[in-house]
Amino acid sequence: MHSSLEGAVSHRQLATEYKARVEEIRKLPGFKSFLRPKEFEELKSAARETLVVCINVHSMSCSALLLPHHGTSAGNALHHIPLPELSPTVCKFWKSLLGFHCRHVAQWEKAGYQSPFGSGDGDKELQEAVILFILREMWNRIVKPILDAIRTIGIIEDGLLRITWCTSDDLSFLPLHAAGLYDSADDATKAFNRIVSSYTPTLSSLLPRGPSQAQASKEAKICVVIQPDSSASSNMRALRGTITEAANIRAHIPASDFTLLKGAAGTVSSVMDALQRHSWVHLACHGLLNAAEPLDSALLLHDGRLTLSKLMEANLPNAEMAFLSACETAMGDSNVPNEAVHLAAGMLAAGYKTVVGTLWSIEDSAAPLVADVFYGTLLQKQKATGKLDTAYALHKAVQALREKVGEREFLRWMPFVHYGLRDPSASMFEGDGKQMNI
Repeated sequence: MHSSLEGAVSHRQLATEYKARVEEIRKLPGFKSFLRPKEFEELKSAARETLVVCINVHSMSCSALLLPHHGTSAGNALHHIPLPELSPTVCKFWKSLLGFHCRHVAQWEKAGYQSPFGSGDGDKELQEAVILFILREMWNRIVKPILDAIRTIGIIEDGLLRITWCTSDDLSFLPLHAAGLYDSADDATKAFNRIVSSYTPTLSSLLPRGPSQAQASKEAKICVVIQPDSSASSNMRALRGTITEAANIRAHIPASDFTLLKGAAGTVSSVMDALQRHSWVHLACHGLLNAAEPLDSALLLHDGRLTLSKLMEANLPNAEMAFLSACETAMGDSNVPNEAVHLAAGMLAAGYKTVVGTLWSIEDSAAPLVADVFYGTLLQKQKATGKLDTAYALHKAVQALREKVGEREFLRWMPFVHYGLRDPSASMFEGDGKQMNI
């Protein structure tokens, strides 16, 4: 009885102390809403760069919430867009179909075959039909209704629309940026001809926050980590193309701002040290998704795994942009299509403001071209406008890859995705310089 009473008193004291500490924190500048749900007035600032489309998929009904960015004629009112043809079952089917297709194509190609169906022209047509079906369905059920609603609302498509897709569950693993009618002669029926797409796991990832040390000092240094060789104990392929990839990046970056960690130099400790000193990081290595314990998902470096939990525990004062290239899970893992998008979202949680990743493993030969055009476009646009636009740079890089390999080589150009903000180096404060509440 006595111990129970002491426990109750102790619990009450801790609760009182906790409440007092929380109230103390809320008195600090910018922390008024600490541990409180975000109000709409705060959340709407997530659309300061792009239109934001949050898609809700539920068995009762499916719809999208559209938040126009501040520069549009529609203002910043919230718009509801019904999506009656969408359902959780449909999304699950799309994801399963695409995942099965990606895994088996990868397995058979590495075994020396062209596809899991054989090597004839008819088999290639069957592969293509699977992808065309998924992209057509996503266009008809999701992307087209949203574009139609945007036009009805009065938002003018002056050039490419900038849309950030906020999705969850099965829809998070699907390439909305590639949706379209590829058998149509009308280019306007393909998402990439009308939209520069970005993704975000939450609106909070897009909210203003304090500047990084790199922003304050106006420095942008990049560390490129490549692991071109696979260890003898690993069943993962060597990434020899990463050598060319690093050289292509180096061609766009001043020597004083460029650090290369290659092979044995890319240890867990050396990479962690580099992340603390560089605002940009380009990681060309394999990765592993742990579906049961997402924080144990990791990038595979020379001497071990760099886990998301380790990244999130670290102090990364300069973190701005991360590019995850050539990531791949072990063969036979049923989560292959899920891997890099989870790692990309995890990098946002670790403090990076913009992340480029892939929905599934990519060709070793594709990465050098994408990196070359991405950094070239990014820095040219910065020189011309004074601003970075990572989403547009990736859009142009994927366009270059698509033109090289062919529009219908879907699995080669579709996986590349942009997460987070367009300009990671811009001030993340409100326009009047006042810090947002956290």
